[in-house]
Amino acid sequence: MKNRENQFDRLYEIRLAGLHEIPRIMQFIKENWSENHILGRDKACFLYEYCDRSQVHMVVAYRRKTGELEGFLGFVCASYGEKDRDLWGSMWKVREGNQMMLGAELIRRLPQLVSHRAYLSPGINLNTTGVMMKGLRQYVDRMRHWYVLGNSPVFRIARIQERKEQEPVQDSCQIQQIREHEELEKNFDFNRFRAHVPFKDAEYIRRRFFFHPVFQYQVWGIGTGDAIDAFFVTKEVQANGAKALRIVDYVGEKRKIRGIGAWVRESIRKLGYEYVDFYEYGFNGDDIRMAGFVERELGDKNIIPNYFSPFEQKNVEIWFHAPDASVTICKADGDQDRPN
Repeated sequence: MKNRENQFDRLYEIRLAGLHEIPRIMQFIKENWSENHILGRDKACFLYEYCDRSQVHMVVAYRRKTGELEGFLGFVCASYGEKDRDLWGSMWKVREGNQMMLGAELIRRLPQLVSHRAYLSPGINLNTTGVMMKGLRQYVDRMRHWYVLGNSPVFRIARIQERKEQEPVQDSCQIQQIREHEELEKNFDFNRFRAHVPFKDAEYIRRRFFFHPVFQYQVWGIGTGDAIDAFFVTKEVQANGAKALRIVDYVGEKRKIRGIGAWVRESIRKLGYEYVDFYEYGFNGDDIRMAGFVERELGDKNIIPNYFSPFEQKNVEIWFHAPDASVTICKADGDQDRPN
């Protein structure tokens, strides 16, 4: 380890970025990723994604001889405690022509620069990042994709060649909308789930869903009064003159998902959704089926789109890496539900 560090340290200065470096990083994104990437042109979006408490959540590498920025690794905090802070991997880019494995070295340096319990990331390229992360002894797998169809005879967002349905078999549970983060923090015990990986604390949920500068999310508690055992987050999407509802996060007792089937069907009927969908890893598939969801499998003829800005009518597989298989991941984790 020491010899490898010396090799990279001779060529690069590797450290956490400072606030004054944000324009430089944004320009790097424009030049080396895409001229129109939102994080290269929208400073407010950049600040929301990667800055809090006057800190920039990026590891940067500068070439010592020239002072040029050669690469960066962005991360997102899922929780903020020193002992149980978990990190999502996010944007990660190294300029072409640099020392081989500089990108991997940025990941290796992260534990030295930021104290954390677990580092994991959804949305990786299986054939590039996936291969590298396996080499770093990380677990790599695919998130499962579930959906419940409405009764519309014509689908404009989805493309349905074979209608598949699963009747919910679990008694419905009480679901209440939570409009203010204070209500959630009062009635849901985040500390009960501190051992879960990743642990999503109240500060993360508040910032991620209640105070998002662009998207509107709805938070729903499963339970009554001060006895909320779990909550999930939804987001409405539109395309081709139709709309669908996406469950983008779920925190708490995972078995409680069995009881949301009646709520899902009532939402489809009442609000006219084509379907409700849910990407996840770490849940019991039987629990999700009991809520009436059908799994979209690899190579499925039915299309339940993932991209909406811009809209693409195609299936998308979301791969991830994690320290091991005992993790729980949902659609909005990391930077998978970011404005484009």
